[in-house]
Amino acid sequence: MLTENWKKSSRSNGQGGACLEARWKKSSRSNGQGGQCVEARAHAGMAQVRDTKLGESSPILEASAADWAAFLAEAKR
Repeated sequence: MLTENWKKSSRSNGQGGACLEARWKKSSRSNGQGGQCVEARAHAGMAQVRDTKLGESSPILEASAADWAAFLAEAKR
């Protein structure tokens, strides 16, 4: 199940800008040899997945938490 995993944003500042962003979790299969891997996070009640190699420029695939859980259950079978 996805849980929110937060860190302080690099856009936060000392003038009261307390920005937050959800942290991306890189696949344990990612490596330095250009593996075909993804990052995932929970954000605004949705599961989001993006291409590790593209990082910030990657398109983001979104799914509801229920759909994501069903996908993971099916993938494990």
